[in-house]
Amino acid sequence: MGNDPANQLRGQRVIESAGLLSGLADGDPALATQDDEAKNPEHLKFEDVNQEQVPKSYQMDPTVGIAVVNGNYIVQAKLNTDGILVQEPAKDNPDSNLIAWRAGGKTAVIAKLDELPHCDEVRKYIGTPGPTEASSPHSRFDPPLQAAIPPGQ
Repeated sequence: MGNDPANQLRGQRVIESAGLLSGLADGDPALATQDDEAKNPEHLKFEDVNQEQVPKSYQMDPTVGIAVVNGNYIVQAKLNTDGILVQEPAKDNPDSNLIAWRAGGKTAVIAKLDELPHCDEVRKYIGTPGPTEASSPHSRFDPPLQAAIPPGQ
């Protein structure tokens, strides 16, 4: 699990949605969950590493059973997305990424970023179901922000 405090509880919520943790509260210290029998009935052990190193740890360390990986690192590490156990939903996700700029501050770069989601190539890609959200028209446009991936994938 990444050592980014903002994403640790978020990652544990992904694991909770797979049924491996339960009863997490927003104020819980992320790694303290490991010693809480009620919240961690499977006795999972958590190790935090730099977020960028999670895919490498997952790929190289045979003791890693589940990795919580941000979507951009899944893409960069070329992990097999067929092995995704669970992912954050794109719909109604409070952690979604947005493109925003100040009024009157639209530069050529911002104009291009604003244009890209509306081009035909992206529209076609958005219409292609992602690995676990076949019914969502936005599943490919909103890659998983966190994913618990079983080892060997």
